[in-house]
Amino acid sequence: MGCELSQDILYDCTAPPIAGALDDVILIPRRVITAITLNSSNHLIVEGITLESGERGYQYTGNGDLRNLSDQQMRDEYGVRWEHGFTFKIFGATPVIKKELEALANEPQGVVAIVRQNYQGTSGNSAYVVLGKDCGLQVRTAANTEGKAVYNVELFSSAGYEEPHPHANIYLTSLAATKLLVDALLVADTA
Repeated sequence: MGCELSQDILYDCTAPPIAGALDDVILIPRRVITAITLNSSNHLIVEGITLESGERGYQYTGNGDLRNLSDQQMRDEYGVRWEHGFTFKIFGATPVIKKELEALANEPQGVVAIVRQNYQGTSGNSAYVVLGKDCGLQVRTAANTEGKAVYNVELFSSAGYEEPHPHANIYLTSLAATKLLVDALLVADTA
């Protein structure tokens, strides 16, 4: 896991960039994650996430305008860090939705977000992005300002607690295997 340049980065004509992300995001409270398994040759590939027994991730689904994710490198006297960010819309302003937003804002260790991108890469290794895996994301704002029962929510790294790396990707051996892994995070393990 060296920090030296080791290979060229060339434009891939077979998998050109595609902007945006799909309308689903999975949020997992960091406090329930017991282990994150990384690929042995690339620390930016997550091969597994283990949750406490009985815990699961929570799916947020949009309606065509759910998401916008980012990571931004910064350098200061403490070194190089990455601010992860994710903005999305929650459609509805019911008491249940407001209670969940309040709980999300009060997660002490923040959340890890898993977002499916439109861009998948040639083998599907870029389909799922993981934000906040090391330090978590915190609610920066949650505002219902449009008068349409729509909450605009921003999850970002906390100042001073930015991530040590850019976004990671979840990937196993194929896109299908990866989707099974991600979907399993939505089901509570009661064993």
